[in-house]
Amino acid sequence: MTRYALILLLPFALACGGDDFDSSYSTAGDVSGIDSPSINLAGADCLAGTWELDVESSYNMDAVNAMMADDGVGMELEFGGSEGRGFMTLGRDGSAEYTMDNLTITINADSPMGPMTMTNTMNGTSTGTYAVDADTLRFTDGTGNMTTNTEMMMGGRQMSSSSSDLESVFETSDRSLMTYECTGDVLLINVHENADGGSLVFEGMRFVRSGGPA
Repeated sequence: MTRYALILLLPFALACGGDDFDSSYSTAGDVSGIDSPSINLAGADCLAGTWELDVESSYNMDAVNAMMADDGVGMELEFGGSEGRGFMTLGRDGSAEYTMDNLTITINADSPMGPMTMTNTMNGTSTGTYAVDADTLRFTDGTGNMTTNTEMMMGGRQMSSSSSDLESVFETSDRSLMTYECTGDVLLINVHENADGGSLVFEGMRFVRSGGPA
């Protein structure tokens, strides 16, 4: 997987959660019904709970296009929208779990052959553990069963369609450094390009609490 392709998938691979979805879960940006004590939480104490990725707010196309340019790819991509849901659950015992439930991401671009649309649909669950050191969030990989289906349309014609296993985000995170800011019902995660830090490639990936504190 090329460097920009890894970054392209990273925000959505980070969307995590359990196998079963509770109908009481809020949608991204909606914090109604949240237990009020969570409003006062901050730092590591704030992390425990279930979080839903705010896809549109978190998708940084500038970062993706910059990495593509560095790799010599002369095409600019645009975020075309999303469907489905992704959740991350962090337990007070250090457990971590994520699920993508038909999380579908559409990417658009202009190409010499006409308008291009790439659609990724991701499903499955992975588990791992996490540890906090000041404002640094580190994951350790556990088990996972994730798949992705990718379809590419060019000039209105289907050019390719393929399915494959998707790397666990907890494995992916070993190759990057994540820092976080958690206050009440909003979790922001910054992703640096390698485990030692390096350039900031995603700033402020936004998660919204989807349940009370664990």
